[in-house]
Amino acid sequence: MRKIDIVNSTVTTGTCVCEELQKITRDFEGLKTVCWLNHEIKFGIFSEDFLKQIGGFESLCKHILRFRIFDQDRELFLWKTGDIIKYRLRNDQSGESVEVIDADQVMWGTTFIGSDGMIKVSESRGVKYELPESCVDNPLLPGAERLVLRTRNYVDYNEIGQASFVDSRFVSIRFEEVRI
Repeated sequence: MRKIDIVNSTVTTGTCVCEELQKITRDFEGLKTVCWLNHEIKFGIFSEDFLKQIGGFESLCKHILRFRIFDQDRELFLWKTGDIIKYRLRNDQSGESVEVIDADQVMWGTTFIGSDGMIKVSESRGVKYELPESCVDNPLLPGAERLVLRTRNYVDYNEIGQASFVDSRFVSIRFEEVRI
């Protein structure tokens, strides 16, 4: 059973057009990112260089499915519905007390090759992707068999006291010895 923790958290939601996206993302320089585009999934560190790799803001707005920019304390989550980009900003550094449950998901990949600041991940079933070493909170150590994504799940209660998850955000990616 997972442990329930209490954090202080604020959440802001909204919609934007592409021209506003640059302003919304301004404070997230240097944070980890996972970007689901129509044609690929891209891991990186949010920066001008990352945006150039995916063709800039205009290309991002055209091809985005989902986009998460995150660290231990906050996340900006973007998703596209039709021509509208929606966003949710979650910050766990201040705000109202809320119950959370952190969970770890084992990511695809069993073979890791580090080269030129990148980690190439693959497995025999054909899955292949790469991510910058700086996206991973700890180095690839002997015995570290898998990448693990930590998510934080936010709990709320309905009018009869039934608990459910009302939000979820990425917290970290790290190497870990995993027993499956």
